[in-house]
Amino acid sequence: MKKITLAIALISLTAALSAQTTQDSASIRLSGRVEKNVSITVSGLNNFDALDLTIDVVDLNVVAVTETSNVREGYTVSLVSANASAGSVDQPFFLGQDGSEELAYSVSYDSVPVTFNSGGAEITNSNAKTGLNGRDRTLAISYNAAEAHLGNDFYSDDLTFTITAK
Repeated sequence: MKKITLAIALISLTAALSAQTTQDSASIRLSGRVEKNVSITVSGLNNFDALDLTIDVVDLNVVAVTETSNVREGYTVSLVSANASAGSVDQPFFLGQDGSEELAYSVSYDSVPVTFNSGGAEITNSNAKTGLNGRDRTLAISYNAAEAHLGNDFYSDDLTFTITAK
């Protein structure tokens, strides 16, 4: 009887061994994430910080701008004139340090005239991402200073560019 039990156990073990899988697999998913990323860089051009405010100027490029976005839905860029927004006026202007005189100027962005509202304007509204190196643009200003006869003073305005992902 012991021999028969041992033979049955050996047959069962042999059957179990021959029924084992001869192939197996496992998988893993590699993944990563890219967050929305926008950036803007500006640099001054053509004596942007030492403008001649005694002559008329037309479409003088004063700022080089690079807009960069990886956002597929796009992005916007806004521009704010500190003087115009503080004074709640539409048109940007140079203001003398003593505050008694000012000189209005107009802006174009990539050769398109910019319309301000209470000192601010949307200057880019893109529905796509930029290329790897961004999108280069220029900001130009125009003003009529020849007949303004401004008094001796230091005149300035601060422009702020803001890029926002959609």
